[in-house]
Amino acid sequence: MGRRPDGTTERKHVQRRTKAELRDAVRDLERRRDAGTYVWTQDDVTLGQWLEHWLESVLPMSARWKTLSTYRSQMRVHVVPALGRWRLSEPTP
Repeated sequence: MGRRPDGTTERKHVQRRTKAELRDAVRDLERRRDAGTYVWTQDDVTLGQWLEHWLESVLPMSARWKTLSTYRSQMRVHVVPALGRWRLSEPTP
């Protein structure tokens, strides 16, 4: 279905009584995903909240200290004041 805030692949598991119902349910999920109407978070968090989670939990596992420090500074000064209040479901390409 897409990516979770931590960067892992999100999968949906659907069960139905018949194969036809299952096929219809999967196609409906795919249509919603492709149309951009599928909200992949349980609670539609803001970009600022997600960036805080990413900087504190995800990025430290793969980035050096200096990179992490620079990213935190850039996000705090430039991105969060301008876009931090947006919900993750709002921005579109």
